[in-house]
Amino acid sequence: DACAAFLEGVAAAAMEAEPSAEEIAEDRDAEIGLVLARLEDLTERRPLLMSSVLLRQNPHNVHEWHKRARIFLDREDLAGAVEVFTSAVASVQPWKASNGRPHTLWLAFAKLYEDHDDLESARSVFNKAVSTPEKFRGPDDLAAVWCEFAEMELRTGTPEAPALAIKVLERATARPKNDGGKDRPAKRLRAGKPAGDAEVVLGAGDGNAAISWDYEADRGSARACWRSPRVWGMLADLQMSVGSVADAIRVYDAMMDYKVVTVEMVMNAGRHLEKKRHFEDAFRIYERAVATFPWPAVLAVWTVYLDRFVSRFGGKKLERARDLFEEALQKVPQGDRNARILYLMYADLEEKHGLPKKAMGILARAAEAVPDDERASMYKLYISKASQLFGVTRTREIFEKAIMTAVDTATSVGFSQRFAELETRLGEIDRARAIYAHGAQAADPGTGGRAADEYWRAWGDFELAHGSEETYAEMLRVKRSVQMKFSRAHLTTGAAASRGTIEQQAAAGSGGAGIHGVVGMAEQSRGAVDIAAMERQGGGPVGGGGG
Repeated sequence: DACAAFLEGVAAAAMEAEPSAEEIAEDRDAEIGLVLARLEDLTERRPLLMSSVLLRQNPHNVHEWHKRARIFLDREDLAGAVEVFTSAVASVQPWKASNGRPHTLWLAFAKLYEDHDDLESARSVFNKAVSTPEKFRGPDDLAAVWCEFAEMELRTGTPEAPALAIKVLERATARPKNDGGKDRPAKRLRAGKPAGDAEVVLGAGDGNAAISWDYEADRGSARACWRSPRVWGMLADLQMSVGSVADAIRVYDAMMDYKVVTVEMVMNAGRHLEKKRHFEDAFRIYERAVATFPWPAVLAVWTVYLDRFVSRFGGKKLERARDLFEEALQKVPQGDRNARILYLMYADLEEKHGLPKKAMGILARAAEAVPDDERASMYKLYISKASQLFGVTRTREIFEKAIMTAVDTATSVGFSQRFAELETRLGEIDRARAIYAHGAQAADPGTGGRAADEYWRAWGDFELAHGSEETYAEMLRVKRSVQMKFSRAHLTTGAAASRGTIEQQAAAGSGGAGIHGVVGMAEQSRGAVDIAAMERQGGGPVGGGGG
């Protein structure tokens, strides 16, 4: 910038100066043209000069290397761009890189050759990249390079492109021969070498410790990249697309062995094998998957596996299907809301291909296993299925259990009303009346809400249609007693809350009122509560002549 300002000043001064008598006009114009040419050249080189300054400040700036290469490409200077990428991959250290991931430099370098139809040079770049894993921050970056290498082979469009891509991915997924795993620190200690930086520091004692042990840079990338799900997934997709069924099964078996498979990969494998009509191989993949994944990830595999198995065999292999469902239900945690899916599939199997009695037992287990907020809907389904398969009389014991296990009064009242209406349709008037009386103990006429109001209205309509004056009066008596019971409960709760408020106020103001003031407030509150109770019991205000 200072040089540009200087040249602009020189050019302006030369143009404004008056030429001397002995100065030739052509020489003066040539001098001004030279200055302007220098200024233009400096302006054109400014992006490169700025890039050089920034890269000298931070040679690990990935984004700036990409910008520098783009400058040469915009000028159609292929050799300059190649030189930039060569310097970039040699200069950038993975753990010091900023403004981008280091592996993108390798990808852009190879893409440069590919765009100019120099596939051999592109392959050389990829081979150089995968042979220097210390140039990558982690296994994911190296896996991205392997996948891009395979995709480049596919983009060539030649007949041998799929085979070359598969060969690249098989190289990527080959297990390292010297893969020591967790035994590496022990092997180093047995060889008389420190197992890591920590051992070096501890052995040096207090003060500064010089860490000089040889860090194996490829341990983090190369030794983990071969287990990358991304690479394995691409290899599996290619084998399913262009390879044989045996090759695809071999890849998926290896993925299961190395525990790099995902639920989505299992689904894709199952669909592919079923499409090829290799059903037993698909079921074997599902069986290995359900033994690999934990809950709840395994739920998706179980549902697909069981659905495909039942659709395939129906009732021909009923015992095997039952064993599969029982195995699936054993892995379901107690109270998990996803258990409903497996129970309903199991009950549907027994209803269509097995024994209806077993289907009812499965629904009974489901009603106990589902969470509390789903239990009511599960019992409704249970009652509906029992009515369809065995008749409405079989639903009596289910109604009784649903009422006993209801988690709230609204649910209990609702089941009691439905139970009583069922008995009414069957002509069991006395049983229906007894059920109404039993369920009324949970239906608060005052604050019970819509469910309680509907319950008392239904009981009233029932007595008007099937009862007498005495039974209707008995219903009203039960209603008053229930209302009084809930009123006393609310009164007790309100009194306890009032006493708590008074005690808090007394504790806050005891310094001025004294003990007599506290006792007075308590007596006043107790008197108000007693008067309110007498008014509710007597039917009118105290001292007002009512009674």
